Amino acid sequence: MSNITSENYVESNRKTGFYIGFRTEISLTNKISIQSEFLYATYGANVFVKVAGPGPMEVEYSLDYIQIPVSGKIYIYRNLSIEIGPAFNFLVREKGYRPGAPDIVDENGDVIRNQTDTDPDGSRFELSGLVGVSYKLHKKWVVSARFTKGFSNAFNSPSGLDGDKNDAFQFGMGFNF
Repeated sequence: MSNITSENYVESNRKTGFYIGFRTEISLTNKISIQSEFLYATYGANVFVKVAGPGPMEVEYSLDYIQIPVSGKIYIYRNLSIEIGPAFNFLVREKGYRPGAPDIVDENGDVIRNQTDTDPDGSRFELSGLVGVSYKLHKKWVVSARFTKGFSNAFNSPSGLDGDKNDAFQFGMGFNF
């Protein structure tokens, strides 16, 4: 469940997505390890942007990332661990949709449908941090829950507005090979 927060939004609502990928864990001691991951994750939100005129403009954002989280893990009780660390996120797909917005005719007379042609102008790289917990079930299965918070801007704003940050709650289950 992800969201995009900003002072430029009147309201921002979470969007459900998914993530899939690979992870590896390297033990440093019997209680401390380093975990690195390679994930494909879908983020986004339904926001209402402050604009001059009759009221806020609704925009639905979808942002897909290749994420590379690297976290330190501390086992606090048997198979229960806490995780904390940075994540390096690379934007691979973006889409914006403005429901209720009229179609636009460009200088060539072509109709641009706002539902499919709105360019969010996402940042190609985003730095975020994560904190979470995980639990190993038996020797092969693991369940986890984490919160990620963007530290850098999610969009390249041509107007100079800053402060659009991603955040997400991620719940997962994995298999150790």
